[in-house]
Amino acid sequence: MSKPTSELSDELVDDVVCYCKLLADPTRLRIMLILGFQGDLHVSGLCQQLNLNQPAVSHHLSILKNAGVIDLRREGKHNYYVFVREPFCKVIKNLIGVVSDGKNSISHDGLVLRFKEC
Repeated sequence: MSKPTSELSDELVDDVVCYCKLLADPTRLRIMLILGFQGDLHVSGLCQQLNLNQPAVSHHLSILKNAGVIDLRREGKHNYYVFVREPFCKVIKNLIGVVSDGKNSISHDGLVLRFKEC
């Protein structure tokens, strides 16, 4: 990941595009939100909450794991999935740094968005 800068690097553009594609899929977004709010979950718990079968959920988990935004821990025979905030936060921090000239906050029409460390 690149450091916050006033220039939009190719690496940052690629990272933002990758995360936007991840978030653009409703199932992947729901998985990230569920894991972010509830913590570690087994695939069957995700299947129940998403009302999807195991192969469909596993497909999305694989995409998210390859992107580095989730990880798994093994407990006995089961894998538990967890949201990994650091890479996602770094990309958002770098993007905010670029669009705010390094101030790490954006203001518009009374709304202020500030980045705090994850």
